[in-house]
Amino acid sequence: YRNYDYVAGATHEEWGFSIHFHDGQSTTDQAVKVTVIDLSKWLQDVVLSRKIPQANEYDGDRQPTVIMKMDVEGSEYKTLHHMLEEGTACQIYKIIGEMHPDTAPQVVGGVEYKTKEELKGFQQDLLVRLRKGENCHGFDLFDDEEYLHDGMPYPEPDDLPSIGVPELIADTSLADGCYHVFIDAGSNRGVHGRFLFEPHLYPKSKFVHKFDEYFGTNRTLQNICVFAFEPNPYHNKSQSTTQAAYQRMGWRYHYMPFGVGDENGQLTFYRNYDFVGGATHEEWGFSIHFHDGQSTTDQAVKVTVIDLSKWLQDVVLSRKIPQANEYDGDRQPTVIMKMDVEGSEYKTLHHMLEEGTACQIYKIIGEMHPDTAPQVVGGVEYKTKEELKGF
Repeated sequence: YRNYDYVAGATHEEWGFSIHFHDGQSTTDQAVKVTVIDLSKWLQDVVLSRKIPQANEYDGDRQPTVIMKMDVEGSEYKTLHHMLEEGTACQIYKIIGEMHPDTAPQVVGGVEYKTKEELKGFQQDLLVRLRKGENCHGFDLFDDEEYLHDGMPYPEPDDLPSIGVPELIADTSLADGCYHVFIDAGSNRGVHGRFLFEPHLYPKSKFVHKFDEYFGTNRTLQNICVFAFEPNPYHNKSQSTTQAAYQRMGWRYHYMPFGVGDENGQLTFYRNYDFVGGATHEEWGFSIHFHDGQSTTDQAVKVTVIDLSKWLQDVVLSRKIPQANEYDGDRQPTVIMKMDVEGSEYKTLHHMLEEGTACQIYKIIGEMHPDTAPQVVGGVEYKTKEELKGF
């Protein structure tokens, strides 16, 4: 219930939104059907069983920590009781929040608490269990309505702090919960991710049919993940904007701001403004290979490159895959990849074949660039375009 008139809910961001109806007026325009989850089970399946990355230089000796703020307008009694019964409550380092005994009467654990005082008594028992239970850290009572101080504008992509590339690489849980995965290696502005999530906007796209073929036409977008690898900082704004917009929709689009290769490291890329119209075609020639005959001034860019094979093994191929839903039917979890990496595909694919990851990808679709010869791959030098085409 919205409880508009309860403690001035209508003018305070509907802070009384609750399963308990407080207003004395009609329920017309008050009732809202919402989905509720078993929080204890979700914590166990998602948070407490997550793959935890290695600590970085900023973490030091600090252990991985989970904290929770809880302000759920009376639902805390059943939720916390269940979490204690299931053993998840004490795996949360600290729970901070507010309790609402004025939501009596309530039935919790088969016992009815008819009055506010009875519910406060049960509340005290909960607090003792949360404080004294084995490995428990307590519940800090804290009436926090600080969301009422909000009103600041949301950040624009240019205002965002720089993406923590080392942390992003180290996060092995990024693909957990993804039934299908699309890896866009060399994603430029990120439009192929848009082909997947918004195919109706691109009726002339040939790639839309690839997604229909491999993921189905009646697919659930929330359990498909896109990893868009693009090392060119020129595309940071469009990629970050796409990621932010899709996150608001509940769609898992991950902008990965680095290149792919056969090992981790830093490489010099070139913008190649004049190569096949790169300056007017979204810098589509951005590459480790320098094609333009002019000076390299303002052309060279240092970028981070990852060992794609290892990342695939650690993140995508070892992900926790959810159960198929009604739309997936008998369709198996599928990983496909688009690769357009301006000559880096030779070393990358050779390494993936050597490491055994290439053939665990259901389909790799892309372009090859033999005009990037000479190249050394696997210890062999391919001096000419024809030699590289042979390889």
